[in-house]
Amino acid sequence: MSDTQSTTNTHSERKRKVLRKKPESTMSTKRYVWLAGHILTLVFGIAYDVLYITLRSRSTWLAPLFYRTSLLGVLACYTLTILTVFGSRAIPSYFTLLATENFRYLLVAILWFFSGNSLFKLLPYTLISILHLGKYLKLRPVLRLETIFKKIIVYNELYVMLVLLADTFMLRGDSGFALVGYIMIYWLRLLYSPQSRQVLYFFISRMDGVVKSQKNKYAVSIWDNFIEYLKRNQDYDAAFVEEENKTPESPAPVAKENVMNSAHMSSKEHLVNSVMSGVSKVGGGISGGVSKGIGAPKKVLSMASSKIPGRRGSNG
Repeated sequence: MSDTQSTTNTHSERKRKVLRKKPESTMSTKRYVWLAGHILTLVFGIAYDVLYITLRSRSTWLAPLFYRTSLLGVLACYTLTILTVFGSRAIPSYFTLLATENFRYLLVAILWFFSGNSLFKLLPYTLISILHLGKYLKLRPVLRLETIFKKIIVYNELYVMLVLLADTFMLRGDSGFALVGYIMIYWLRLLYSPQSRQVLYFFISRMDGVVKSQKNKYAVSIWDNFIEYLKRNQDYDAAFVEEENKTPESPAPVAKENVMNSAHMSSKEHLVNSVMSGVSKVGGGISGGVSKGIGAPKKVLSMASSKIPGRRGSNG
């Protein structure tokens, strides 16, 4: 009996050890780092915005300091978020990370950290930090601005693209390298963000008539080639994302693993082919040797007019 009781006591002690609560020091540390990152982003982002608006961003050494300190806060909070979501011991593949919005924002922040200063580069991160801090502090007036902030961010992304394109033509600094990197990341955002696609299509529908009325045949040929490329890829990209979002109906463990592996392989092939093809197409249009396309596709223009954020019947 004594042996049986000792064995029972040993098992109960083991169970108590297993069920014992883990200390929350690690989670609290991560929470404080995340909070500090968003505070840095917001405070120094607003400080840089003030210098930018008052036209002092190029005349004082504080501007680049504020700009990069704000981005350091972005790098801290987004890196911590990714590690928390996926776990530090099981980081997923690079192509799986590319499909997540947090990782794409992290890549853009790294790109902006090594490029020129701009208020519009910091604007999305400042607005996102306002929303996150509003949720953390439970500020309802701030949370009501979420829809407006999202629309501002989407339009701002397209504006930054146009500014980088103009700076590249004017050979300003490292704008060409920033443009290529941003195009690659922006193309991934178009694959996974319907609102970004709607804004792009709306912009295309407005620009098509303006470009077609120009007498410069070379510019028209570049535009036609770009429109034709979008026409060929928009259906394929939409089908790819829809297929990626499907979940198998309770397959066996081995079959599920095979499905996941094949999905990752298709993700790799599609992301590499789509992004690199888009970058090479834009690069070819800028450098020359562009063959003339067949004009603006009707489907793109119809989607632009019917799905602009803010209109009735749109998802945005």
